[in-house]
Amino acid sequence: MESLLLVPSSSANPLQLFLSHPPTKRSLFLILKTTHERAAVMQMTTAASATKEAKLWGGRFEESVTETVEKFTESISFDKALYKHDIMGSRAHASMLARQGLISESDADSILKGLDEIERQIDDGKFAWRTDREDVHMNIEAALTDLVGEAAKKLHTARSRNDQVCTDLRLWCRDAVDSILSRIRHLQVV
Repeated sequence: MESLLLVPSSSANPLQLFLSHPPTKRSLFLILKTTHERAAVMQMTTAASATKEAKLWGGRFEESVTETVEKFTESISFDKALYKHDIMGSRAHASMLARQGLISESDADSILKGLDEIERQIDDGKFAWRTDREDVHMNIEAALTDLVGEAAKKLHTARSRNDQVCTDLRLWCRDAVDSILSRIRHLQVV
């Protein structure tokens, strides 16, 4: 028996409707019976999912995540406040990698210049934050790779994402404590 692909039937163009509505939003259905129609849908969905970047954690999945999952898993809407700390940690890490001979001085210089440019873009409000990149780390890492190429990929040598998150949070807390102490001193003077 031939398998059938089901799509909502409330539109004149079932292929476009299929692409704009995930299968969980089914109402009435139209059965696409011909192999040609099924092939066209599969080709369009494959092309649509190819435009998204692969998730760092998505190695075993064949398809990209839905927009709902993307909205649920993103943290960029609030953790972009850590960008200065993320860049500060990445600068220190790149310098350490070069000092230890794990990356070349040339790669370290490229990484540091790229991080400076990214920080400038963020400070100027010109950086394009993308929710499909989930968090501050992936946004900066992808932008750095776009700017400096292969050298940027060496930045994760001897550093996990967990290390990166912990370092960012510790640096942020240190700055927050300094700010609070300054305000307390000001209050004492008043």
